[in-house]
Amino acid sequence: AAQQAEDAYLIHGDPDCLTIDNRTLGTESSDSVGYIKGKLHNGCDKDFSYIQIEINFMSGDSVTGSTMVNVNNLSQSQTWNWKTAVFGPDQEGKSWKVTKITGF
Repeated sequence: AAQQAEDAYLIHGDPDCLTIDNRTLGTESSDSVGYIKGKLHNGCDKDFSYIQIEINFMSGDSVTGSTMVNVNNLSQSQTWNWKTAVFGPDQEGKSWKVTKITGF
């Protein structure tokens, strides 16, 4: 039961062992630039040469834009503390969500 409760917080990627705990997701701003940030964990039993996170900006049920953030060379058991800048209208009053995590 405890494991199921913990899994409820996870966003799984492709492969499934790449995860973001949605409790680490957040925003911050400095000098008129907004940022989206979080932590991705490589729980796989292999290293990845490339990992990409895709994020959609939403207004209600409509997608109004997207961005992505990526990293090279994430070893097994490592955690990547990622952050991506968001400019202009994308950061003004819009919600966002992680839509895809890919690693190879």
